[in-house]
Amino acid sequence: MSVTLRDDRQFRSGMAEADLRFPPVGWGEARVEAKFRWLASHVLDAAHIDELVETVWHMEDMADLRAFARKLVI
Repeated sequence: MSVTLRDDRQFRSGMAEADLRFPPVGWGEARVEAKFRWLASHVLDAAHIDELVETVWHMEDMADLRAFARKLVI
């Protein structure tokens, strides 16, 4: 995965070798959301996190994902 910020800095995760079963056994939606909120809290404020979570939980209702992509820009 590669992320480019507005100031042109780029971050790349590189390849990950793993058994990618997601979500892991025993993980429900609440646990996945809690992990996202915890990770995102390092770079986003609570209101932005709430907006992203709400958007993801209703993504199937979106006719166009560009609005979601714009919410990912910080």
